[in-house]
Amino acid sequence: MKKIEIADKRIIKLVNVLQQIEEVDRMIELHKADESKSMLNQYQYRRERFLAKLGELLGEFKVKPSELMGVAA
Repeated sequence: MKKIEIADKRIIKLVNVLQQIEEVDRMIELHKADESKSMLNQYQYRRERFLAKLGELLGEFKVKPSELMGVAA
């Protein structure tokens, strides 16, 4: 794999948070069928926290989460 050098540490933080959201989403799917919702609730809480962090990081790029609403996927 080619090593990519990224000078702006904010981009690295953004990518890390996106990866954490991706992993938490996998865990949420895994625990959806569990009788006990304890683990599911914990992962949903973590997801909310990661989304809040993502919003903070986007703010450093002068991007507001509300600006992303309605943007075509």
